[in-house]
Amino acid sequence: MAVQFPQNPQEGDTFISGNLIFVFEGDKWVGANNSSLDSISGPAGPAGPTGDTGDTGPTGPQGNSVTGPPGPAGPTGPAANSPVVMNEIFASGTTAEFFGIPSWTTQITVMLRAVSSSDVNNFRVQLGNSTGWITSGYNSMSQRGQGGESAAQTNCFIIAVPTISDIFRGQMVISRMSDDSITTYVGGGAFMRTSNATSICNGDFNADNIPSIDRVRVTTSGPSVFSSGRIGIRYA
Repeated sequence: MAVQFPQNPQEGDTFISGNLIFVFEGDKWVGANNSSLDSISGPAGPAGPTGDTGDTGPTGPQGNSVTGPPGPAGPTGPAANSPVVMNEIFASGTTAEFFGIPSWTTQITVMLRAVSSSDVNNFRVQLGNSTGWITSGYNSMSQRGQGGESAAQTNCFIIAVPTISDIFRGQMVISRMSDDSITTYVGGGAFMRTSNATSICNGDFNADNIPSIDRVRVTTSGPSVFSSGRIGIRYA
């Protein structure tokens, strides 16, 4: 029986005619009885296209967060002490005294408001503690702001009073500058006495191994007494 093969075959093409099967190999058709063959495997064809990506699976459950124990507390800083203004004293007699200044105080401000006296005697500012008023250990000087008259003293921080008509307005600041076995303070201030005159004062105080300062006083000297004005204290 004549077999009509396909035209223009390609290597590996197959053709079946009746019970015969033909494979195109080596530029010719090679045939075999179809009934005597279990199968004829041709060459592997080209890979097919990649299939679509499957759907994303569901998100897994969220893990539990773990909080570590709190760290230790940091050290406590020193307490901040606010400035304190003590009740002012109306100037009269020979002394204005202020008590109860705490041990943490590092600065004391003595304020005079329109203070005058009955005579030409200097004012004195003195520190004190549980043992009483301290009348030694000072090195202080005060003089007219315009130059000329001056006064020095070792028993107080001194404020010069040049004339009987002076009326004092201003302040003196006394600051602690050490905190060891030697208690050291420095002081300085300026006071208006008249419309064109001032008193300037400066100095320091040194003493060994004394209790903390807890009081301040302003006194007159000589026979004079305070005749007007107010005296105040501020500490911080």
